[in-house]
Amino acid sequence: MSSSHRAPCCSGDGEAYPGYRFIRGGFRLAMNIFYGGAAVCDASNFPPIGEPTLLCFNHMNGLTDSMMLMTVCPRMVRFIAMDSLWKMPIIGWLVRSAAAVPVKRPKDHGGGLDHGQTQEAVLEAWDNGHIIGVSPEGASTVSTMQSKPFKKGFQHWLVDAVLRHWEDEDFKITVLTCGMVYLHPWSWRSEVMVRFGTPFVVDRTFMQKHGATDLTRNLDPSDEHRHAVSRSAVNDLCQHLEQAIGELAINVSPPLSPDPAEEKEGDWAALRSGIVAARILYPEVAEELSLRKWIELVKHLANELQKAEHN
Repeated sequence: MSSSHRAPCCSGDGEAYPGYRFIRGGFRLAMNIFYGGAAVCDASNFPPIGEPTLLCFNHMNGLTDSMMLMTVCPRMVRFIAMDSLWKMPIIGWLVRSAAAVPVKRPKDHGGGLDHGQTQEAVLEAWDNGHIIGVSPEGASTVSTMQSKPFKKGFQHWLVDAVLRHWEDEDFKITVLTCGMVYLHPWSWRSEVMVRFGTPFVVDRTFMQKHGATDLTRNLDPSDEHRHAVSRSAVNDLCQHLEQAIGELAINVSPPLSPDPAEEKEGDWAALRSGIVAARILYPEVAEELSLRKWIELVKHLANELQKAEHN
C-alpha cells in the first residue's frame, strides 16, 4: 500500500491515532450540541482491543452516521473511502487523519487492478487488529426499511482474509452489527439510539462449512471452486446481516400494494400510526420508557397496524 494512504503510525490496535482523537473530539462536540442525547445500547458487545472486526451499520443519515459512530464507539472505527480522495487537497488530509481505509475501484484505475489490489488496505487493517466500518446498504437512504439486497462485495473481504490466514487456526474476524435510530434526524436536540448486536465470527470453521479446504486458499479468485465457496459463504453472511440489522433498527416494509415512493422508502404512514398508537395506548408510561423500549414499541405497533390494514 502506498505510504500516502497510510494512517499516522501508532502501536498495536491503532486506538492512539492523534488525528483520529482530534477529529473524534470535534465530532463529539458537534453531536452533543445538536442532538439531545445518544442512548448507546449493548456497547459491551464490542470485541476487545486488537481483535480484527467488521462493523456493519444501517445508513440513513449521510455523513452524520459516521460522525455518530466515531462519537459513541469505544474503539477506533476505520471507515472505507475511495483511494482517489487521498489525492484531494484538505480532503486527503482529513481522511488520512481520520484513519480511513483506501479502497481501490477498478473504474478509477482504468480497470487494470487485480482482485487483491482492490482490498489490500482492508486486509492490512485487519492484520493490525483494527475495526473496519461499512454500511451493507451502500448509499445513505431516508426510509423506514433497509435497502435490500445488501451489497456483497465487502463481504468477500472476510472470505479472503480467512483464506489468507488459513494455516492460523486461531485467526478470526468478528462481525458486529449496529442499528441507529434518529427520532428526528434533522431536528435540534432530538434523541438518537445506537444499538449493537450480538457479534459472530468468520473463521476457518465457518469457511469449512461452506466447502473450503486446504487447497482452496491457493486457488485463483476466479477459479470455479473458490468462487463457489466464496459465493456460498457470502450468501450466508448476507442473510445473517439483513436479519440482524433489521432487528436493531427501524424496519417497516412497504405495504402489499406500494406506490413508487413506498416501494423505495417504505411505509411512512404505518410508522406514523405506530407512534400515534403508542402515545394513545401508553400515555402515562411513554415518558418513562427508555429510548430503546420506546422504539421497540413503536416498531411493533407500526408493523401490527400495517398487517391489520391489509388483512
